[in-house]
Amino acid sequence: FRAESDEPSFQPGDRLGPWRIDHLLGRGGMSEVYLATRAEASFHQTVALKIVSSRPEFNERLREERRLLAKLK
Repeated sequence: FRAESDEPSFQPGDRLGPWRIDHLLGRGGMSEVYLATRAEASFHQTVALKIVSSRPEFNERLREERRLLAKLK
């Protein structure tokens, strides 16, 4: 995402692969989180879609977050 800008990287209706952006939920130093919907003929899902900055120093923090989320039940 564009950390240097005050504007969100994506707008409602933008598409990222199968995901349609609904709206920005929040943003911080390393990411933006959007409410997004995946709607296909046989599949519908609403998710929080996290777009992470490509800055290398965030790699370990992202790996740790992924480990913590994987433990949630």
